[in-house]
This record gives sequence, C-alpha cells and structure tokens, in this order.
Amino acid sequence: MLKIDAEFLRLVDIPVDKLFNAVGVYVIWSGRAWVKPTYIGEGLIMRRLSDHMKNSDKCAKPISGLLAIIGDNSKKEYKFKAKILEQILLQISNEIDRFPNQNQQCGLKFLEKIIKRYGFIKVSVSGYDPLLDPYKAKMLKKKLIKVHYGKEYGNEICILHQYLKRSKKNIF
Repeated sequence: MLKIDAEFLRLVDIPVDKLFNAVGVYVIWSGRAWVKPTYIGEGLIMRRLSDHMKNSDKCAKPISGLLAIIGDNSKKEYKFKAKILEQILLQISNEIDRFPNQNQQCGLKFLEKIIKRYGFIKVSVSGYDPLLDPYKAKMLKKKLIKVHYGKEYGNEICILHQYLKRSKKNIF
C-alpha cells in the first residue's frame, strides 16, 4: 500500500520561504475561473508556478490557488507521490465535472502501473478542498481517496472518493 497525506493550503496563506525547494501539487484558479480550476499540476512548486505565470494569456489575473507540499527536492519519492496525487485529482475532477480548463485529458496508464506495484493507494486530503474555489474550500474534516483494482468493475481501476458531482443550476 502507498499512503499520501496532502494538506492543501491557500497560496495567499503560505510564506514564500516555505516554497523554496518544495515539491507538491498545486491548483491554479485564474480570475475568470468560477466553478472549475484553471490548472492542476505537480513538481517543484516555485518553478512550476513561475512557468504558468509566463503564460499570462492562459491565466487571467488575479490568480488564486491551493497547494499541498509533499516534501522537498531532496528525494525522488516526493516527486513520485506528487505525480500520483496530481493524476488522482485529475481523474476525480473529470468524474465530477470540475476538470481544469488548461489541463489535457489524462489516461489511467500511470495509475495502473502504480496499482500493479503497490496494490492500493490511500490518500488523505485535509485543509482546503483542492477542487473548489480557494475562498469557499475550507474543509471541516479530511477526505479519503482510495485507489485499487475493482474486481466488481472487471479488474479496472477504481477510485473511491467523497467528492460530489458539480450541480448544474438552470439559470432560466
């Protein structure tokens, strides 16, 4: 079993010095994003956020967001866990109609390799909900995500989570 703990915090609440050499997962919300994030990514956070800001045509200001620091740049394990968490969040966001506007559709091949190796992935998400607007996303309790092969689904990857599908309100 592989276990990942991710505490998501708002970008505005994190001192810059905590981001030096930090590896993790981030969720960007551009000024035009209301119900879906603009981008979900992973990696060396300062470098990745800087890269996104260079493409200002893709990210309208003001920019807000959330991030979870998994570790520092000293171990490959942290980058590995960040990549897994990013892929899981992308899969869930697609399922609940919150897939980011700037991400490409993702497949399950990477997660399939991980499941074959570890058998089971357990993710604990705390702090702020990474799939909701950062100013409305404070969670009262942790959300658990479990990823495994589901025998009841024909031995396909099964992602069990506590996220609800986005409701589409009729404005007319």
